[in-house]
Amino acid sequence: MSGRLNKGLIFIVLLAAIPLSCEELNSWFVDCSQCFKDKISRTDITVKLTINDENPWVIFDVYRGNTDSGELLFTDTSVVAEYYWRAEINQFYSVKARYSCKGRVIYVVDGAMLKTKLESSACDEKCYTIHGDVLDARLKY
Repeated sequence: MSGRLNKGLIFIVLLAAIPLSCEELNSWFVDCSQCFKDKISRTDITVKLTINDENPWVIFDVYRGNTDSGELLFTDTSVVAEYYWRAEINQFYSVKARYSCKGRVIYVVDGAMLKTKLESSACDEKCYTIHGDVLDARLKY
């Protein structure tokens, strides 16, 4: 009987955990030093790039919306692995980076919704955290 009870309890716990996404799990752990007292309308986005011997610089496009149907905001070239630019909150942004790899052209695409979230109980005071502020356009080997 207790074996059935244990299995039932485990099933209920697993069933309760299914709706949790990675983002929701990450929001349980708030770095209060990265929390803003006032809601902001703009913040920096970091674009992560791969800079190596074959790609000492990387050309990339930044879009508001998806890379295939969004508005091209700008094209730039970076010689550093992290590129920063200022963007409006509550917008979806995407990046498409162009790399050379053994004579072939490879495109890396990433996108995220840049948003703030009100944290009511994680820190001493209510504050806003930023989500979606990193676009990872690095090569994956």
